[in-house]
Amino acid sequence: MSARGLLKAAQKEFGLDDAAYRARLERETGKTSSKDMTYKEIQRCLESFKKDGFKPASKGARRALEGKYAPKLQALWIAGYNLGLIRNKQDWALLAFVKRQTGIDHVRFLHDARDAFRVIEALKGWLERSGGVDWRTDVAGEPYRSLPQYRIVLAQFGKIHGAQPDIQAALWRAFCTEIFTLTRTRTFDDLTDHDWLTVVNLFGKRIREKHHG
Repeated sequence: MSARGLLKAAQKEFGLDDAAYRARLERETGKTSSKDMTYKEIQRCLESFKKDGFKPASKGARRALEGKYAPKLQALWIAGYNLGLIRNKQDWALLAFVKRQTGIDHVRFLHDARDAFRVIEALKGWLERSGGVDWRTDVAGEPYRSLPQYRIVLAQFGKIHGAQPDIQAALWRAFCTEIFTLTRTRTFDDLTDHDWLTVVNLFGKRIREKHHG
């Protein structure tokens, strides 16, 4: 991809409209269009985007993030995306969040459990406050009620229908019917990790369509 193409990719990733994009270019170079810039000026703009977390896609297969805590962080990040809280699900956006929370540039460097705990709790707190996810463990209830996937799907359903199915009996029946229909199962105990992921992704698509509808 050309340098100008990378600028456009950064604009798209950051969700900047034309006015905001041109204002940013002008702030860096005094020019509002990359067509009027020298190569060095374009690179200056790209470096500015990179400092804010933009990571141009590399050629070839995408490598998974590395590190002991990477899977947990990615799962929470995608959950936020499927709750309509996070606009960009790309890894570079997650890495930018991690850097803001810990000052660490890459998830693979999260060897310190205290740093990992801080980032994980920050994400969980965000999902709870803005996404309606209730992380409290239901000790007296069925085992599935303590699963993080169940907690996320419950919050998603609440966002879609404007009320929690745990509270209204009619919605609870609708919730169960929809889950079992989507996964072709009969009980929550029958759901596999793949089944939960299928539901989370489908509900996430509905939430995003509702927000942009």
